[in-house]
Amino acid sequence: MFVAVEWLGHKQGSRAVVMTLDVQRQRIGITEDRRVVRTIDLSKSERKHSVTFTLSADVEMKLMLIRIPKEYDLVCLLCCDHRHRIKM
Repeated sequence: MFVAVEWLGHKQGSRAVVMTLDVQRQRIGITEDRRVVRTIDLSKSERKHSVTFTLSADVEMKLMLIRIPKEYDLVCLLCCDHRHRIKM
């Protein structure tokens, strides 16, 4: 689980979310205030291997872009590094 800020676009701005990567079910879950707001099912993607994860090129690598065919791109500002993952 990662704390992130999801960019929704110029009109809507951004929202604070928690991203959950479920490798077994091949899903990305996005929650806001402990409420599921979006689930991306990668197992149903026709081109599973074309999902790309791109980190920004700056030193801190705080921006991540997830591109998924036939889905909205997910642009996240990672609020903390890998040492500060949420423990459940």
